Amino acid sequence: MDQFGLGLTPEMFLGKPTLHIPINLIIQDMGDGKVIGVFQTTQGDALRMGSTKTHQLMMADAYIRPQMVMESNNFRGSGLGYLCTDGFVDHNKWIEGDAGLLFKR
Repeated sequence: MDQFGLGLTPEMFLGKPTLHIPINLIIQDMGDGKVIGVFQTTQGDALRMGSTKTHQLMMADAYIRPQMVMESNNFRGSGLGYLCTDGFVDHNKWIEGDAGLLFKR
C-alpha cells in the first residue's frame, strides 16, 4: 500500500514481512506504566501467516498510527473478555456517559 504516492511500501521501510493492517485497539491501564490490549481487524488472514491452527502467538514490533482515540470509564468492571465480544467496536457505547475524544486525525 503506497500511502504517499511515491511508489513506497511499508516493506521497503521496515523489511519483510511487514503488514499494514487497520485495527481497532482497546487498551486497559494496569498501573505502574503497564497496559494490556486487544485488537480487532477485518484483515485477519494476513496476520495468521498461513497458519491452520486456531491460535497464534506473534512476537512483533508495533508502530501505531492513531486515526482517532477515545477514552471512557463506561466499561469499568466489564473485563477485556466483554470488550473483545459485545462492546468491542460499538461506537455508541464509547460515546455514552463520560467518554471523551482525545485525538482525531
